[in-house]
Amino acid sequence: MITAVELKKAEMQLGDLKHKAPVVVSRSLNRAVANINTNLSKHARKIYHLKAKTIRSTMTVKKATTRDLRAMTTSKGQRTPLKYFKVIPGEYDYHHPEDAIPMEVAVRKKSGTHILKHAFISPKMNHHIFERKTKKRLPLRKLTSLAVPQAFKDKDLRRMVRETAMEIYKKRFDHEIKRLLEAS
Repeated sequence: MITAVELKKAEMQLGDLKHKAPVVVSRSLNRAVANINTNLSKHARKIYHLKAKTIRSTMTVKKATTRDLRAMTTSKGQRTPLKYFKVIPGEYDYHHPEDAIPMEVAVRKKSGTHILKHAFISPKMNHHIFERKTKKRLPLRKLTSLAVPQAFKDKDLRRMVRETAMEIYKKRFDHEIKRLLEAS
């Protein structure tokens, strides 16, 4: 959390250039927030079988400006379809249905695969994974797993990302002050 104390500290270090203090703070904040996005994606991929594109598609960044010294990253999204996780498609033998190999899906990296006996991949419906609700042909139910923002609720992950963001903020803060002083 950046307070007025940080702004005063920047003003004191800059001396005659104290009007540039909001620039220093906003640049430092923006670099820290960019790092938060990277770290969240990297650590979520260590836990779940997800691609960076799937994770980043849910994230938005609000950058700090010199007038509004607040920066934040948010993640919003629906439940993720199973097709975005690790899928081992099954095989169905119409002549010997008892020899059918069921589909397997792995969501978390450490938990292994889960067998989906009655699931199938529909190539005509964007290769999503479906399951029939009844014995009839329709209706179908699209199979989904957790939403990406749920992956970020892990307390250890949040603590670690917050610590690295503060570390980067402090480094960038000192660097920006040094850069302004050398330029003048």
